[in-house]
Amino acid sequence: MANIDLSKIDLSKLKKEHLIVICVLLVIAVIFFFYQSIFRPLTGEIGRASRQIGQRERDIQRAKTAPKLKDLEGEIRAIEGELKVYQQGLKAPTDIPQILETLDKIARRQKIEFISLTPLEAKEVLLPRGEEFLLEVPIRMQLRCGYHELGIFINQIENADRVMKVTGLKVKVDSSNIWSHQVELVVASYRIVPKEELRKK
Repeated sequence: MANIDLSKIDLSKLKKEHLIVICVLLVIAVIFFFYQSIFRPLTGEIGRASRQIGQRERDIQRAKTAPKLKDLEGEIRAIEGELKVYQQGLKAPTDIPQILETLDKIARRQKIEFISLTPLEAKEVLLPRGEEFLLEVPIRMQLRCGYHELGIFINQIENADRVMKVTGLKVKVDSSNIWSHQVELVVASYRIVPKEELRKK
C-alpha cells in the first residue's frame, strides 16, 4: 500500500465549498457517534424510568382508593356474626308443636286470633356439599287482626330465634270492622339436617 504524504497536499487549493462539506460531514459523524453511544442508551433508561414512575403512581392511587385493612376486618367480623346467627337459627328443631308454640307466643303479644292452622308437606333440598339437607316445614294459617298488628307479627316471625319466612300473604278486608281483617299466609320454618338424620326417619 502506497504511503500518502499529507504534507504535500496544498489545502489552499481546495475550494471553500469542499471545506464546508467536509466540516458538515465531520459534525454529522460526531453527532451520530454521540447518539449511538450516549443518547440512545440514555433515552432507553429515561423511558424505563418513566414507565416505572407511572406504575408507582398508579399503585399509590390504588392504595389510596382501596378500602383500609381495618375497615375490611370490621366487615368480615360483621359477616361472621351474621353467619353465626343464621347457623344457630338453622339448628332449631322443626317439630310442628314447637313451631306453633313460637308462633302462638308472638301472636298473643299482638292480640292476634288464630282461625285455622294447617301443616303442609315438608320439603327437603340437598345443599351443595351433598352432606346436608335444608328442611322446609310450611304451615298455612288463617288469622284475624289489624294491619298494624299483622306488620309487627310478620316482622317478629322473620326476626325470631329460629329461621322462618312468611309467604303467600292474602288480606281480606272486613267492611263491618275496619280494625280487624281476615288474613291468610304461610309460615315456613327452616333447619339444616344431616343426611344420616333423615335416613333414620
